[in-house]
Amino acid sequence: MKGKALKEKRSQVYNTVHDLREKIRKEERDFTEEERAAFTEACNDFDKLTVQIQEAEAEERITQTMGQMPGREDTTGQQTAKPSYRDALNGWARSNSSFGDVEVSEREAQAMKHYGLNGGRDLRIDLGQPIQSKEQRVMNVATDTEGAEYVPEEFRRVLEIALLEFGEFRNECTIMRTASGGAMPMPTMNDTGNTGAQINENTDNSGDEAMPTTGEVILNAYKYTSNPVLITQELLEDSAFDMASVIGQQLGIRLARIQNTKITTGTGSSTPKGVMVAATVGRTATNATSITYEDLLELKYSVGSAYRRRGAKFMFNDNLMVKLRLIQDGAGSYVLTPNLADAAGGLLLGHPIVFNEDVEASLAATNLVMAFGDLSKYMIREVRSVRFYRLQERYRLEKDADAFVAYMRFDGDLLDAGTNPIKTLKMAAGS
Repeated sequence: MKGKALKEKRSQVYNTVHDLREKIRKEERDFTEEERAAFTEACNDFDKLTVQIQEAEAEERITQTMGQMPGREDTTGQQTAKPSYRDALNGWARSNSSFGDVEVSEREAQAMKHYGLNGGRDLRIDLGQPIQSKEQRVMNVATDTEGAEYVPEEFRRVLEIALLEFGEFRNECTIMRTASGGAMPMPTMNDTGNTGAQINENTDNSGDEAMPTTGEVILNAYKYTSNPVLITQELLEDSAFDMASVIGQQLGIRLARIQNTKITTGTGSSTPKGVMVAATVGRTATNATSITYEDLLELKYSVGSAYRRRGAKFMFNDNLMVKLRLIQDGAGSYVLTPNLADAAGGLLLGHPIVFNEDVEASLAATNLVMAFGDLSKYMIREVRSVRFYRLQERYRLEKDADAFVAYMRFDGDLLDAGTNPIKTLKMAAGS
């Protein structure tokens, strides 16, 4: 089912949810057991359709991106004159395997020769500048240093897209890539207490200097691995198996998972400082096991207007959606409204929602269950060179497979000079 049809179906489900809520509100009563079951089922259907819409849109973006790659086949099935990046990587992955001489097609062999890929050497992937969710930037060309070879641009882009599509929070952050991994200080400045002043002509005002409060956040480069992705002998021998897409996607998703965990809940001690740890508590909930309208309102307005008005967003685990859909303001209107124009989860108090599965989903005492503010103030620093290896011996006996593994380095922290661009909702202490 295509994205448009999914959106139409989701609109119908929303009408069911809306009608049930309005019926209860007008009759000024609580749900019956049957109505609550129907409401919960409709909410779950809405969430499932939202995920399907996101997946359909992601597939469309990836398909469009991959279709623009050099060396792709045209609509008539004719190979373009320039050798395919995909063929070069597929040949590299199959050649010189632990199974002996796996047959490499003539097309793959020519592509490997064209791009200088040697089947017996490891690769170093230069990701260049990050791809943004709404803007695709040209990748930097990899440099042949420390034994690295030129890496197919198509594989680099597949790896990048896998990172991008997995983490909603990552898409909101500011990402900086550096060529090396040395400690990098990021300056912060708080000038909110200073203003301009009126002066007379020919007046010496050198003594009226108002200096802003400055500081810095140090971003390091901690090392992470995808862990091995196993590829069996049968797949290595299958010329139809797309190494570039499948391996790149698997490695990218695994790295994205560990990165999302670290940039969300990392302690900051020899690891990234996650946003839920770095942010200031903006509101402690009234209760230990439920969220009220007042809690959401206090959280929203605990963030300064300079950040609140420049695209501030709520971030929480999507397991909270059913509970949030039942919250009403003082006028009886529901605080969560759908955003049917796209695949987003909706609007909470008029602000977009970002789902993050690493934010605590349980409404329990002292848990940090929600963040609100300018999420772009969270900085991710990545070393753009990702190392990519094939393990040829380790899994031969047990799995009859070769393994591919990637390593990357990154750090993250909130750029906060004391103005608290992001704040969190903390559940009350239990009795």
